[in-house]
Amino acid sequence: MATILLIETATDVCSVGIASNGKLVCVEESFVKNAHASQLQVLVEKAIQKATITLNQINAIAISIGPGSYTGLRVGLSAAKGYCFALNIPLIAIDTLESLAYQASKHTDFNNQGYLIPLLDARRMEVYTSVWDASLNKIKDVSPIILDAFSFQEYLSKGDCFIFGSGAEKFKAICNATNLIYLHEIYSSVKGMAGIAFNCFQENRFADIAYIEPFYLKDFVGTTPKKLF
Repeated sequence: MATILLIETATDVCSVGIASNGKLVCVEESFVKNAHASQLQVLVEKAIQKATITLNQINAIAISIGPGSYTGLRVGLSAAKGYCFALNIPLIAIDTLESLAYQASKHTDFNNQGYLIPLLDARRMEVYTSVWDASLNKIKDVSPIILDAFSFQEYLSKGDCFIFGSGAEKFKAICNATNLIYLHEIYSSVKGMAGIAFNCFQENRFADIAYIEPFYLKDFVGTTPKKLF
């Protein structure tokens, strides 16, 4: 039995959940902006109560490590480290974009075909992104980019592209490709973390609690315009 406390604070959403053997037991979320510090502990307590367990029954903490908001990531990681030290349990670090892609792969519109492209807002036309295939293999590493109408053309020219996350609407507004599909229901949440966290737990893939830092990804590069198909 692996009971894992899940924490996601990479964006404006503060999300907490309890997972048992890779299955999500409960989720508690706050959509109040800039309130992670005040909301996180409250959400953890609510999740523990809803799952009818105690903190001492938790076997690991899983934290969304970024990229994302500087303040949100620091609040989440600090809390996660505190729980790990207090309970003497391991920490699991999960790529925020991988969690989003995992969540999107379960969406009924996806149907195991095309490309999954999570986009996290990073001000103006800047986003953090990666690209995943239908089997959830990462085919483009996490990178910061400045969006334009020609972004992701190499994938749009090959098949359907599903975009989602806090920065997806920006791209939807400037790209008119007919095979660009916006999954507006998908946002940064612990809903995409349970399966990944359980796999990490089984394989003993734990973070070094003393030295781990949030994955901020600060640098941005412009894209080179190409002919839009």
